[in-house]
Amino acid sequence: RHACESVGFFYLRRPASLPPDLFDGARRFFRGSRETKDAYKARRKEDHPFGYQHAVHENIKLDPTGQAQPDQREQLKFGRRRYLSDYHSYMARGGGSQDDENG
Repeated sequence: RHACESVGFFYLRRPASLPPDLFDGARRFFRGSRETKDAYKARRKEDHPFGYQHAVHENIKLDPTGQAQPDQREQLKFGRRRYLSDYHSYMARGGGSQDDENG
């Protein structure tokens, strides 16, 4: 949690107990064509934050006021179906703001 909240990222190293090919599907996906990856973009506003995003192409900035260039990342977010309603409800209550102590 500390790495996500302060540094902004973390590195996941494959423990010896996990199969060596565990992330092969992710590698194939991110090495694929832009058209293939774009097929996984969220199509409706209510589907956000799920789907594929390319921060450079979409000009995504973690800090829009202090960051001149977009983030240099791609991401594919997915999760349980109920997550979207939980997320939208949380954001509607002001979640994610500087004043949010539970964030």
